[in-house]
Amino acid sequence: MAEYQVGRWRAWHHHMAPVMIATMFLDKERMAHRETAELLSCRDLVEIMRHRQASTAAPSHGIRPSNAI
Repeated sequence: MAEYQVGRWRAWHHHMAPVMIATMFLDKERMAHRETAELLSCRDLVEIMRHRQASTAAPSHGIRPSNAI
């Protein structure tokens, strides 16, 4: 953030609002999984979200998701 430059105060707020929301989400997930995973990385959280999304998704009727291999 030392070199982050914005032209106006409003631009800084438009950048920092989603950053703070993302940080809050990561902290919340780390707290929720602290019993099973002491050191939970951001990559681990992405995998958790993918797993949750796959388990709650509606049947695709033969259509594969774009990230499927």
